[in-house]
Order: sequence, then C-alpha cells, then structure tokens
Amino acid sequence: MDIGIIGATGNIGQRVVREALGRGHRVTGFTRDPAKLEEANANISWRAIDVLDADSVRRAIGGLDVLISLYQPGNASKDFGASVARAIADPSVYVTAAKALLSTLEDHPRTRLIVVGGAGSLENSSRRDECTNMRLERAARDLRDSRKNVTEISFDCGFSQPQHLATAFRRKFGLTPTEFRRSVAS
Repeated sequence: MDIGIIGATGNIGQRVVREALGRGHRVTGFTRDPAKLEEANANISWRAIDVLDADSVRRAIGGLDVLISLYQPGNASKDFGASVARAIADPSVYVTAAKALLSTLEDHPRTRLIVVGGAGSLENSSRRDECTNMRLERAARDLRDSRKNVTEISFDCGFSQPQHLATAFRRKFGLTPTEFRRSVAS
C-alpha cells in the first residue's frame, strides 16, 4: 500500500512512519521543507507540501492509497509552546488545512484520508496541562482587555463549550470568567 504522511517529521508522525514501514508499506513523508531533514532513510521518500494550499497537496498526493494528516501549525516535537501558541492565535488554520485536503481528495476519489489530531496529548499530561494553561492565560487576557463575551472568548481559546472554559478557569484562578472580569474592571 502507498501511504502518504503529512507531519511525518513530528513526534507522533515519526511513530506512524515507523509503523507503516514495519508493516511493509511504501511511505511518502510530507514536510514543509525536506532540505531540513537531518537523516535520510532509504525506505521513505520525502516531498515538500504546503497543507494550507490545495494545489500543493494536489500535486503531491497522486498515486497514494491512503493520506494520513498529522498536521499542526509548527513543530511541537521541537518547540511545543510555539506550536500551541500558533494554534491558539489562529484556530482557523485547521479549517483551512481541512478544506485544502478535502478539496484535493475530490480529484483523488480512491485515496482515503485519515486525520490524527491531539495524539501527542495522550502521551504526556504535562504537555496537555501546559496547553490548557496557555489557553487559560489567553482567556484571562481577553477577559481583561477585550469586550468579547465569555462564549466568544471560550471558542477563540479552543474550548468546545463555554462551560469547559468556566470549569477550567475556576480551577486555575478560583473565579468564574464573569467574576474574574468584574474583579479586574473595578
């Protein structure tokens, strides 16, 4: 089977590559810049791809049976904090990537898409806590400095429900988001 892996140089991506190769599949690893690769492996071919650009993806995936996307903005295996900060700063980047992938696959109906997200958080609870703390710090900043309502802030900071923000916020700051906003306004 011919498998393409977007994010093949990342922490979880490297594991997916090893597993696919171990099972005898032909693997194409996609990365932003193959010239930056530190080691070569004869069993994998590398290609550049811009996952946010449907034409770039379209040119790269011909002949694949399966495309696995482990896309994230940045490289969390090298700088987790910067990667999380980018994802929080522009959550629409995931939507852009998804649209590019789905648009491309319309032209490649035999290629199956697998999207893996958040797998790294299963491995290390301290990283998950670090990510949550970054999101809560941003929420506190927005509550203090913006006129957005709590629902908008919760979605902007990556919480799927305003109640999830409220629960985590109270745990960290000892106040609900509304109570926090009132306390910094006075």
